[in-house]
Formats: sequence, C-alpha cells, structure tokens
Amino acid sequence: MSLKNVVFVSGNAGKIKEVKAIFGSGYNLINHDIDLPEIQSLDGKDVIGEKLKVAIDLLKDSSNPDFKSIQEKFKELDVSISSLNDFVLFCEDTSFIIDTLSKPKAEFPGALIKFYFKAVGNKGIIERDGGSGARMVTYVGALIKGIPKIFAGTVTGKVPTKFTEEGTFGFDPSFIPDLPEEFSKYQGLTNAELNTVDETIKNKTSARALAVNGLMSAILSGGKKKKTKGSKKSKGSKKSMKGRGKKKTNTSNKKGSKKSKGSKKSMIGRGKKKTNTSNKKPSKKGSKK
Repeated sequence: MSLKNVVFVSGNAGKIKEVKAIFGSGYNLINHDIDLPEIQSLDGKDVIGEKLKVAIDLLKDSSNPDFKSIQEKFKELDVSISSLNDFVLFCEDTSFIIDTLSKPKAEFPGALIKFYFKAVGNKGIIERDGGSGARMVTYVGALIKGIPKIFAGTVTGKVPTKFTEEGTFGFDPSFIPDLPEEFSKYQGLTNAELNTVDETIKNKTSARALAVNGLMSAILSGGKKKKTKGSKKSKGSKKSMKGRGKKKTNTSNKKGSKKSKGSKKSMIGRGKKKTNTSNKKPSKKGSKK
C-alpha cells in the first residue's frame, strides 16, 4: 500500500481546490463524489464518523461502481489499485458555531450550518448574528491502513457586521478568523476577503487547513508512528496517573476510614452510653453482677 495514493470524497469544487492546494505536490490525490448521508446532529464529529463509515462500507467492495470509478482515475495517474487497502480515503465536514445562538451544551448551528446557510444565506447570517463571536471547526475522517481516524481543526473569530460577496465560497463571507501573528496585517478580513487578497493565506490558517495538515502528518509518519507514540504515552501516563490516584485515594480512604470508624465508634460509644441501644450489653452485665 502507498500512503501517497489519496482519495478525497467530495463533489464540492471549492473544497477540492483548497484541499489540493494544501496537499501540494508529491501525492496521487484524486477526488470522487459520493452522496454521503449527513445525520441530523449538532456535533460535527458524529457527522464525519457516519460519513466515513458509509464511504468505507461502499468502497470495501471492489466491484462497486464507485470503486471502479476511483480505480479508473488512478489508472490515469499510472497507479494500479485493487482494494480499499491501496489508498488513503478521507472525507470532510465543517461546523460553524455562533456564540449568540449557542448554549453551553448546544453549540448552534454547528454541523447544521448547511441548513441555516441554505435558509438565510451569508447576508442573513450577518444581519442576524453580526458581531457575535464564532468558531469554525473542520473534521476530517480518514481510513489509513484500515484504521479509521478523525482529525480536527478549530479557528476562533467572529461574524462580520458588513456583508461582502468578494471571494465567495460557502459561508466564507460570514466569518472573520483570528489570524496568527505572521498574518496580523490581514486581521479583520473575512475568509472571503482573504481569498481575494491572497488565497494561500486561508490555505495556511483555516480550520480545514489545520485538519488536513493533521491527516498529512499521519500519512507522513506512516499512519501509525505519531498515533502509536502518543497512545503509548497517554496510556502509560493514564495508568500511572490512575495508579497514583488510586493508591492515594485507597490509602487515604483506608486510613481515613479506619480513623474515622475509630473516632466514630469512640464518639458513638460515648454518645450511646446515654441511650438504651448502647447500654444494652453493659446494662445486662451490670445487672448480673
């Protein structure tokens, strides 16, 4: 299997253009449009998980028309594939969270931004929510060497108060991102305006770019290096932390419980001398004597 063979499942021209620019050269990158379901959830992670699952189920059958189409596209690049294990498969979903519409446990519109956008458009979003804090969160679901993985990219910012159609792609006109220091002179521009000034800026700073870069790092590390090391350390650290926590908790509980039981008994004993319950045995002995 070559991790340089990559299939992006999308039919969105804007997304395809950006993803190709982010990947750059050195990959056999193709796109293929599959009508993947979008479950009704505010959580983009749930949405991308389901999308990836459906794409895997379809393409694991090499006789499937979608697989055949992908096979033909790779042939044009002089690449031969025979199964799902011969390439990296990934799909993407972007959420838009607007603070004035959200609650602590209900970030809205989230993954449902497509429906909100379809209903009111960029102009409606800006008229309704202009000035609000916001976040773009992109999830990339990928199958690398038979292992499903999810990568996320998050960018904070706000909804502009003025509508502009320049560089329009999706809901780019509805978001002003907080840019890194190196691009600070462009701070205050929407993603749409950044595309007009220099589209490479968005391809370096967007939530989509961050998520795709996470995928590329995994590919470059062989699909396991980064994950394995991280998982080992995290598991180890969790165990050691858990162990330490348990020892401290158990020891303190045992000691504490013994002391507390003892102190309770002594206190109860003293208190119970005045009561009938505690005086049952002593009173009998006393009476016999």
